[in-house]
Amino acid sequence: MIYLAGMMGAGKSTVGKVLARKLEVRFVDLDRTIENTTSMSISGIFTKKGEAYFREIESKALRETVSSYSSVVALGGGLLSRTENLKLIKETGRSLYLRAPVDFLVENLQERSERPLIAEEQTEETLKTKLEALLQKRRESYEACDFILDVNSTMSADDIANRIVELLRAK
Repeated sequence: MIYLAGMMGAGKSTVGKVLARKLEVRFVDLDRTIENTTSMSISGIFTKKGEAYFREIESKALRETVSSYSSVVALGGGLLSRTENLKLIKETGRSLYLRAPVDFLVENLQERSERPLIAEEQTEETLKTKLEALLQKRRESYEACDFILDVNSTMSADDIANRIVELLRAK
């Protein structure tokens, strides 16, 4: 199992699809899995049930995703903040943190108000401030990943996937 971690907007889902194709394994987007099993959007879950409930079902979805099938799994941005999730990931595969500059994240997220933790952020500056705070809170868990790959707007999903393949083969 290859787990892709990082902030929302870092490209985990986009890169994950390309990487899975290159490695000839299945791709799992944990957020889409949750939406399919609950018949609710992530933002709907946050609104109706709250973040604590979401984190519970997110952890459950991760446990159910771990299998004998080789997969590339795009993790939700906050999943690693739970120690048990990080432990399970370490036991069952290799993890990679897509580390993106905040300006890159802002650029990718400005038009996507459906993200529950940033839904109210109206300006580029308030969005940037919110993302910086989230990143500061999550940095330690992200940096516990097996690999850290810096990504930016000059890199395509294919470039990033190729770099991940190189990292995996080198270790």
